[in-house]
Amino acid sequence: FFHSVSAREMPVYVFFGDVQEDVYYVSDKLREELGLSSNLVHQLFRQAEPFVYEKDRENYKRGLLSVMEERREFYSQRLRFQGMDKRIRWMCCWGIIKWDGDRPLFFSGCMTDLEDEFSADSVTGLLRYPAAVRRLTALSEEKEQATVFGIGLSRFSVINDSLGRMEADRLLRQICAQLRERLYGFELYRMDGVRFLAVCPGQVPDVRISGIIRQCIQECYRKKGIEMKNPCALGMLRCPEDGRSGMELIERVMTSIYYAKRNPEQGVLRFSWDMLEKRQKETEMSLELCRNVRDQFKGFRVVIQPIVEGETGRIKGGEILSRWECRGTAVSPECFIMLMEENKQILAFGKWVFEQAVLACRSFMKERPDFTVSFNVSYLQITDSSFLPFMKETLSRYGVSGKNLILELTETHFDEAPEHLERLVKECRAMGMKLALDDFGKGYSNLQMLLRYPVDLVKLDREIMREIAQSRTSRELVKSIVLACHRADKKVCVEGVETETELGIVKRMKADYVQGYYFYRPLNTQELLTKISGA
Repeated sequence: FFHSVSAREMPVYVFFGDVQEDVYYVSDKLREELGLSSNLVHQLFRQAEPFVYEKDRENYKRGLLSVMEERREFYSQRLRFQGMDKRIRWMCCWGIIKWDGDRPLFFSGCMTDLEDEFSADSVTGLLRYPAAVRRLTALSEEKEQATVFGIGLSRFSVINDSLGRMEADRLLRQICAQLRERLYGFELYRMDGVRFLAVCPGQVPDVRISGIIRQCIQECYRKKGIEMKNPCALGMLRCPEDGRSGMELIERVMTSIYYAKRNPEQGVLRFSWDMLEKRQKETEMSLELCRNVRDQFKGFRVVIQPIVEGETGRIKGGEILSRWECRGTAVSPECFIMLMEENKQILAFGKWVFEQAVLACRSFMKERPDFTVSFNVSYLQITDSSFLPFMKETLSRYGVSGKNLILELTETHFDEAPEHLERLVKECRAMGMKLALDDFGKGYSNLQMLLRYPVDLVKLDREIMREIAQSRTSRELVKSIVLACHRADKKVCVEGVETETELGIVKRMKADYVQGYYFYRPLNTQELLTKISGA
């Protein structure tokens, strides 16, 4: 067996042994590499330590120690070794440990000689970025046709947090194993954390292949008990027409992944040339956002759109909305919020918005003690451990009760980060806050989920307003939604009401609250105070 897996021309060094006796059997190749006199070795890891590159020795000892202290079943490290030939090489060290309760019994594994630090991936076993560059460069230079798929796993940081690093790595290995099995004839590469390439010579049907990739990943997620509607983003391009070199092809398929993440419902996004120009503009805008956030939120402001009672038209509360100008030009919130999520500036910005909501709330409470202010959070804020303490401290500092605030969430929050959200919901309720489900009912695809969400208020998406104004069937369906919400003790707010006809429809449906331009456009704090005072 050892001869079959560790032939001299193969860069694999194999061992197994008795942990209690600290005695191991090593392959001929490993014996020669370490200059050992026998294949039977006592204290193998201590004898191997001098051959570990000096700068990596602490990591080597710490890695072995943590395996034993944490009673792990798997061992994985990437280290530099300097063998008898004095050449420094990167090695991927991998092993399995069998335990009897707290006692480690058996340890077997291997070391794989890597061409350089990045040529092979120690977790998945896939070749990495340099190998992909070389392969795609060769294809483009020879003008050979190939189809390149880019795969980006969704919300994997949440999976890391919930499962732990070792289980997350195991999930990655399972995904890659399934892809290798199902994508016969494809070459797979790991580009970085959770982005991969699948390369196939010739032209292949992108819709069918993207379906296979998506199904593979979803099945692996489900085996871990993870339900995710859109487990990955898929980009695609053709070689050689979409790039003249391996670097260009990789850059462009990664760009297609980037934009595919914004449209997760679609199967696969084909690279197009206008993506490059758009990406350049967004990069410049993202840098400006970072500067403005760093400069005490320069260029940002908040406005509040009033929410009125459906029957009386009396102002009940308002939703706080953010605005930003980039070099004198207003940028839509959909655009700059998305960019801030990508560069993690949303964490600082979200705290600033919450503080503005509390300040506004304090002003309104003097005129109307029951006035409520709604605010939105990003899914990244839900996983930010400093956000809840900040909320509590801010409410205390300004003397505002949580009862005057409503936290707005979307279905994505519930689907993507359920464990973090559960804690946030519990703590917000303890502070007295109410919860609202925003953008409910898009396409009516989620009516069966109505009772699943632990919210006090359901806000019907503004697109529904357009539907019910034109279709009697839609009106009846939305009327059923409102009735179901009321039976579940949830209030309903209809967004996007702009005409008297639309208001009449909403009233007949007996919606509790209305938000829209028919009553008010977004106002600044002083303007809204004037409206409340005169009401």
